Amino acid sequence: MARPIPTINGTIDDDLIYGDDAKGRPGAQIINGLAGNDTIYGDTDILARKSAGGADQIYGGDGDDTIFGDANTLSGSAHGGADLIHGDAGTDVLYGDANQLHDSAVGGGDTLSGGAGQESDLYGDADWMDGVSRGGADLLLSDDGGSEQACFLVGDAYDLWDTAQGGSDTLTATTTGTYSYVYLVGDAEYLYGRGGDDVLTAQLTDPTSHAEMVGDGDYMLSGGDDTLPGTGGNDTLTATGSGSTNMYGDAFQMDGHGGNDILNGGDGQDNLYGDGWLMYGDVTGGSDTLNGGGGADDLYGGPGDDRFVYGTGGGVDSIWDFNMGNSGVGSSTAEHDVIDLTAFATSWSGLAGKVFAYDADSNGSQESTVVLLGDTDYIVVHNVTSLTASDFVF
Repeated sequence: MARPIPTINGTIDDDLIYGDDAKGRPGAQIINGLAGNDTIYGDTDILARKSAGGADQIYGGDGDDTIFGDANTLSGSAHGGADLIHGDAGTDVLYGDANQLHDSAVGGGDTLSGGAGQESDLYGDADWMDGVSRGGADLLLSDDGGSEQACFLVGDAYDLWDTAQGGSDTLTATTTGTYSYVYLVGDAEYLYGRGGDDVLTAQLTDPTSHAEMVGDGDYMLSGGDDTLPGTGGNDTLTATGSGSTNMYGDAFQMDGHGGNDILNGGDGQDNLYGDGWLMYGDVTGGSDTLNGGGGADDLYGGPGDDRFVYGTGGGVDSIWDFNMGNSGVGSSTAEHDVIDLTAFATSWSGLAGKVFAYDADSNGSQESTVVLLGDTDYIVVHNVTSLTASDFVF
């Protein structure tokens, strides 16, 4: 007969709860914060050396709670447990493992869920990671059912330093109210380490909702001469529904190396950046795939050989840096971007009469090229005066 899992209940007051047993040993617990603004640690204050956190189930309850799945600090070779954390009601901040991961500590494969209709901040592993610590493969879920709600999901940590490695995380945010806002970051707000291969999904059911989606770090930076630059993973970013989205395959601000990312816009007006919005220093872009989906979308592949996919019902899409991403960051390396029209034709001859140049500002010179695929479906390739068969994939 299986032993019952110990249960710890908070009070109606603001509680400080540790889940370890009377001898300070971590283990599997069920912790209910109940009411009040609680601070909860699934196990103990510090997990060090080769200690491991338990597989805890933590429920914040009412109030504005701060929850750590395992401890305040993981160091040495400590491992976080595979925790299940629910924010429930209130404005909560959830960390899958700890406040800080140091040395070669490893985060657990945690599941974090913000309360339905509540604003929440979710971090898959910690606030701070450094050394050679590694994030776990976490699942972060948020459902903003109310209007004018916001949620913030980060796959690993707020700061990821040194050669710390982000986990391969799955982040999913759903909005059903008006003027809702979701922010999804695959690895860290400030990424100096290495990003994981993350999957980010924003489900935007209302046209007034908006998502910001970043594959690796909001800021992917170089920490100086003795620190390797931030490195992005191979991420997949997908938006669905009628809301608007800004997507960045690697970072909003980037001084590092991009991954090979896949960006899929929804039915709203989207801005897709294969690598970053602001790039400087020794930037290396990835070979990214950008699909704007429906609506009028703006696409920027960035450095590297990128693929722009256009499907039926795609609306009016604009490509702004076709074969110009490398030169945009000061590189003379040859670039070969392509436009994928598999949905429309099987060969170059199938586009006869559909590709032509036009004068963007009526000054008499051809400045852009249009690929006309239907009455309301076409692609504007800016600053390009001609396209050939080698520029397309069928």
